[in-house]
Amino acid sequence: MDKTIDMLDQICQTNKKQFDYIMEIGNKISYLSKNEELEQLEILINQNSDVLPLLRGHIQEAFESILHLRFDEVIEFFLENGYQINQQENNYLIDLCKTSRFFAVDPPKETLNLLIKYGVDLNQMEDIKYRTALHYACKYGIIDFVKILVQNGAEIDPVDFKKRTPYDYAQKKNNQKTLALNKFVIFSKIKDLLINGILILKVKYFRENKLFSINKITYNFSIQ
Repeated sequence: MDKTIDMLDQICQTNKKQFDYIMEIGNKISYLSKNEELEQLEILINQNSDVLPLLRGHIQEAFESILHLRFDEVIEFFLENGYQINQQENNYLIDLCKTSRFFAVDPPKETLNLLIKYGVDLNQMEDIKYRTALHYACKYGIIDFVKILVQNGAEIDPVDFKKRTPYDYAQKKNNQKTLALNKFVIFSKIKDLLINGILILKVKYFRENKLFSINKITYNFSIQ
């Protein structure tokens, strides 16, 4: 019995040391990430590659922090080394759009492009509101985000819990930037169909398709 108790005590002590070590490494990962000490971070990760599965929670917390801080080099380091951004519980792309509403004039395009480069799901929906990143980009008038999302294949007409599409939110805005946004969203819906000199616009948001003569209308879809 005494030997068994001693053995259990040793196991407890060993587990405690391992736990303390994991916590220490996890805290270092968070610190180095937030301070953009990329070289030291890489060394630390390489030295502890065998316990990385046990550091998942710390790494996730660190990634969320640097994403909010827009530390692109550190973000790319995590992504290059296999950090998965498409886990079901993660809404990194949506969060980026929501937290960029205060920087709509100069949004973090580099950060957005990084997430897209490493395979983020452009059409991921929130669990309750069923909104996508494009919903929020249109809702907050983030023109550059709309352009990047659409050009990279984001669905234009997903419907949220209010039965609204991203275009519906764009229409609610009443300023020149949003008019440009509306124009870009419509442009992305244009099909390359030419029939007897007529360009057909297929836009779901119109009650019926409208036909415009190419010779009579000049389109300028550039976004300033």
